[in-house]
Amino acid sequence: MKNFEAGACPDVIVTAGGTRENIDDVRYIGNFSSGRLGHALATEYANSGLSVLLLAPNLVPERFGLPYGVQHEPFTSAESLRTALLAQSGARLILHAAAVADYTPVTVEGKISSDQDELDIHLTRVPKILPLLRVHFGNESTIVGFKLLSGVSEESLVETATKQIATNQTDFCVANDLQELGRSRRLHIVEPDGNYTTLEGDTQTVAEKLALAVAAKEVHRV
Repeated sequence: MKNFEAGACPDVIVTAGGTRENIDDVRYIGNFSSGRLGHALATEYANSGLSVLLLAPNLVPERFGLPYGVQHEPFTSAESLRTALLAQSGARLILHAAAVADYTPVTVEGKISSDQDELDIHLTRVPKILPLLRVHFGNESTIVGFKLLSGVSEESLVETATKQIATNQTDFCVANDLQELGRSRRLHIVEPDGNYTTLEGDTQTVAEKLALAVAAKEVHRV
């Protein structure tokens, strides 16, 4: 395992966990992402002797621990994740597994009164991070996007993942369905031509298989 000094480029960047978008000073909109898979991937790459930067909310290392060889930098909102990710000058491999909000509230200063029977929250679109990565990191980096849907057919899931790759100029997309997420995981590594490989197992097993599969596909990519 190896660490990297501040300002140096890690071998691998992994984003993990969910964003929090503030409604007011005490409330936020979030999602259910625990960051478990991203954490497992960071651990796997560190165990392989690579320097790893894990961009994740503080709750992720607090819950799962911080593996030796992994450097952690926290984010909260989608904007803070974008800033943290684009502050990195390079990496051989970027796995953008974080669950990033699609919409953010127009934040109210202070605390909204809890006396109201109903509350309207105005949401605005959050700019996507994934389309920025190819331009920022260049063609030498392998970029892996992630796509989570719920209750769709495998064909539809793979089709959506293939479109993500084409739209964002990524190399692969890891796609899965929320309905198939439990004690075990089932996910697909989708390639630009729509071909895909299915992986199944517990989180650590899937992380190990995913790291090996991406490494094999990196060789063919070059």
